[in-house]
Amino acid sequence: MGGAINVVTKGATQPLGGRIEAGSFGTVAGTIGVGFRVGHVRMAAGGALNRSDGYREGTDYDVRQLQLKLESPLAAGNVAAQLSHSRKNFGAADFYAPFPSYEETRTTRFAAWWRGSLGRDVELEPRLWVRRHNDDFVLHRDDPTRYTNSHLSSQLGAEAVVRYRVGDGFDLAFGGLAGRDLLESSNLGDRSQNRWAVYGEAVTEIGSATLNAGLRGDGYQDYGFVLSPSVSAAVWLSQLRFRGSFAGSFRTPTWTERYYEDPYNRGQPDLEPERGWTTEVGADLWMTDDMSLNLTAFSRRSRDLIDWARSSTVDDTSVWQTTNVKSATFYGLEGGLSGVVAATRVSLQASATSLTSDNDPGLVSKYALRPLVRELILQLGRDLGPARANLSSRYRRRQYEDGYWLLDVRMGLPFQFGEIYLDLLNALGVEYRRINGVLAPGRSFMLGFRYLGSM
Repeated sequence: MGGAINVVTKGATQPLGGRIEAGSFGTVAGTIGVGFRVGHVRMAAGGALNRSDGYREGTDYDVRQLQLKLESPLAAGNVAAQLSHSRKNFGAADFYAPFPSYEETRTTRFAAWWRGSLGRDVELEPRLWVRRHNDDFVLHRDDPTRYTNSHLSSQLGAEAVVRYRVGDGFDLAFGGLAGRDLLESSNLGDRSQNRWAVYGEAVTEIGSATLNAGLRGDGYQDYGFVLSPSVSAAVWLSQLRFRGSFAGSFRTPTWTERYYEDPYNRGQPDLEPERGWTTEVGADLWMTDDMSLNLTAFSRRSRDLIDWARSSTVDDTSVWQTTNVKSATFYGLEGGLSGVVAATRVSLQASATSLTSDNDPGLVSKYALRPLVRELILQLGRDLGPARANLSSRYRRRQYEDGYWLLDVRMGLPFQFGEIYLDLLNALGVEYRRINGVLAPGRSFMLGFRYLGSM
């Protein structure tokens, strides 16, 4: 909420690369990637396999993925296309409900885009995409007749972005997108929704300061049109940077949150969209080339926060229902120190969060009102002769729950084209539960080999 993440896959830099692992619970994992060129066309292909018997009964999985990307110069830019497919079969015992559930999914995605220049200071990027997703869910794995849910969802859309260099230190970006979502479900029914958005952003540099302002408008067939503004600034004073931001956010309820129903979970069709305002201020200090310190304070005020909840006065088999929390405010402070001390790579991160809400005290939250209120992460890395040792220790505590410590250790032996490594996960064998209440894996190990290829 309050931001966007743009993930851009890397182009292949080596003709061959891969990884293979094996470890506890009958786990086997591997990836392979190849890159090559045919004339002016650059190609990259990859595959992945990840399977396990599970750390307890009903948590087995078998995941397989394939991806192909083509890219070629065209006009004053580059045209690219990417096709990917994934198959996931996994046991979901107690994950959604206290039953030995099982799920199979199939996802295929295709995207194509061109990015190029329309002149010295103007860049255009149009993009098309299609995604198709099959999902078959069985509540009781050994008795599928008791409850199953099968659905097919599709998303298709188009987007165009224009980037314009107005002058030295002043850039503009604006664009829009349109999409349509389709669903055929044995549980949620047949649904469709049109959506669209327009947005703009301006960035300017004034001396040692950078200013950024943006405005996005989203239109939904069921919820109308909503504006989300944002503004941020950063200023440098020698080795010290001060920064701050303020942004609005908006999220519509999913079809699952509105229409899904099984013996343990029930959606509400009349859910309202969730809205929020986030404020953040912080500072970063580079003390030396090898040492930096950062500190950030933030608040997030939410209205109609979407959550799953149930009565606190009944047993654990009662039904979870989606609801709107009228208001919830999160305050937080986080900081970090990273660098090299006595030939040891050190990273220390800490955060503290508090929450106030007008949630009915007779209701128990499943997700939204159970944030991590305390977290401490210490990571150490050091070369021991030809080997490398890395240690990661984490303390976590959620709202209304006890805290716990986790410790992971990796020993690696690098060589010219790769690395052999041994991971010890949850080395202390701590028993803890994930956010959905499911018991997490205990102590485990993974032996792996990573090949980076030759240039």
